[in-house]
Amino acid sequence: MASPIGFYSTINQAVYATSKDVYIVFNTIPSVLGFNSGMLDTNTGTVTVPEESYYSINGAVTYEWNELPTNRQISVELEIDGKPSTIKATHSYGSNDPVTLNFSANVHLKYNQKLRVRLRFPYFDDTKQLVLPMGTYLSMFKL
Repeated sequence: MASPIGFYSTINQAVYATSKDVYIVFNTIPSVLGFNSGMLDTNTGTVTVPEESYYSINGAVTYEWNELPTNRQISVELEIDGKPSTIKATHSYGSNDPVTLNFSANVHLKYNQKLRVRLRFPYFDDTKQLVLPMGTYLSMFKL
């Protein structure tokens, strides 16, 4: 049986936003159920497609915005080769409680395409916006 092509990864600690666009660096391969066939760079969070095929992509980003002044729209999306894709989730956020945005899709990808996950706030609010490790993950498998 051939080894699977893909990965399952999480983040190991909360990450404070340093701009309105937060690129998530999935840097932890869990010891239980986690794996990485080499397509995820855990230093940058960039995924490099190893061969042209269909892939199943699933992920979630949990965030909170402390002292949120009013209701705001926040989104998480998958970028492919630096461009936004249609794989995204959006939420109108109106509380200080953590919120998880889930996304998934089966997509055809070409060899060497680069993928990244971006959380986008409507504006930067210093020290009050953060990504939480609980519930934040990214997985991708060749179908």
